[in-house]
Amino acid sequence: MAGILAIMGGCSHKTSNTAAMASGYPDPESTGGRLFKARCSECHVPPMPSSRTADKWPLIVDRMQHNRIMNNFPPLTDEEHREIVTYLRKYSAGGA
Repeated sequence: MAGILAIMGGCSHKTSNTAAMASGYPDPESTGGRLFKARCSECHVPPMPSSRTADKWPLIVDRMQHNRIMNNFPPLTDEEHREIVTYLRKYSAGGA
């Protein structure tokens, strides 16, 4: 039950996510940066790419894709998924 609440809680707080994304994120106008901002902030304030290592990001994006589907958000397209993972890995802790 706690797991279900955690997943559902992931999209429960609609704050000024877009405003939070306005500063501090690397290359925010790149394709990956724009998609990361637009798609990931639908549920939460996205973490900084440097908060994880490059090898962790694909697993995290896959988990978030599952959360999107479970919370009735449109899933990422294959292209969006690829662009977001590439962006996150490029700016991850240690780089890609």
